[in-house]
Amino acid sequence: MNKGHFILAFIFFTNLFAASSCVYRPTVQQGNILTEKETRSIHVGMTRNEVISRLGQPVLKNIYYNDRLYYVYTVQPNRKSMKKRQLDIWFKSGRVTHYSIYSS
Repeated sequence: MNKGHFILAFIFFTNLFAASSCVYRPTVQQGNILTEKETRSIHVGMTRNEVISRLGQPVLKNIYYNDRLYYVYTVQPNRKSMKKRQLDIWFKSGRVTHYSIYSS
């Protein structure tokens, strides 16, 4: 391989590497979008229907615990780490007894 071919190959692979790092990666969102305002609107004593009307149907359903709702939202901005937000709501006699919010 002569010097001219080496230079052309170097330029080609340098451009190929630069172009591959510029690929657009969209933000990926999954689950129920949970904003601060929506999660703060949930309070003890609400009925299941009131919760669902504010947050929508949960994506996850646990067939073993009918007295709980699990809302999960994940977002991964392009080339960044995934963030997760989860809201677990417990019911007794059809009313919210307590809830937990997790973020990572």
